[in-house]
Amino acid sequence: MWKIKKSFQFDYGHRVWTQNLQKDFSCDTELKCRFLHGHRGVVEVTLSSNKLDAAGMVTDFKHLNWFKKFLDEVIDHKTIMDINDPALPILFPLSDQLELVSKSEGYSIFPDFTDPLYEEIYGGDTFYTNLLRSNCEVTGQPDWGQVIVQYKGPKILDRECFLKYIISYRNHQEFHEPTCERIYNDLYNLLEPSELTVICQYTRRGGIDINPIRSTSFKLKDLYYYLLKLPKILQQ
Repeated sequence: MWKIKKSFQFDYGHRVWTQNLQKDFSCDTELKCRFLHGHRGVVEVTLSSNKLDAAGMVTDFKHLNWFKKFLDEVIDHKTIMDINDPALPILFPLSDQLELVSKSEGYSIFPDFTDPLYEEIYGGDTFYTNLLRSNCEVTGQPDWGQVIVQYKGPKILDRECFLKYIISYRNHQEFHEPTCERIYNDLYNLLEPSELTVICQYTRRGGIDINPIRSTSFKLKDLYYYLLKLPKILQQ
């Protein structure tokens, strides 16, 4: 087995807004990491192969230039912040936050639901995001998922407010089903709709799919079969 390694450096700024120290172990309780500060990070890439190429190499290091370009453009000299950090709205306007989130790989915010089949089945206003993340009630481990909200009613659901509401579940610890029920009840009380459907499609964990649905619709079966055709996120 042949192996090669290459290291890449990048600099970034961040803060640990949740830092909390125990004086008996830290000797002091000065929370320095709550302030913005910088670090130098290192990524080490290891490649292996059972045989060498025609040039006598596992691969040419230039084949990793795409990764170096990614680090330089996306991470190097950037500020990395928790999306739940209360300082985020101060440092970044909401429009910038939405732009940053929408560029996250694997995420798609509010796609255009113009499929004729969908309109025929249900119609109404639809909101969709892959930014749902709640935490397991037992282990506290994060569960990623997508939320699809479809409703009919006189009130209009603001998209930015809806996104902020879904993101707030990142501090929420509850099982999938009651989380879906909570979203449904909150939206029902807010919008007072004539029809409302909330579908939470979580990523598979432990080999089990848990996709709770809460709806007032009698056409739910047809709607759900259609929505199953949508790609689920792979991130866990």
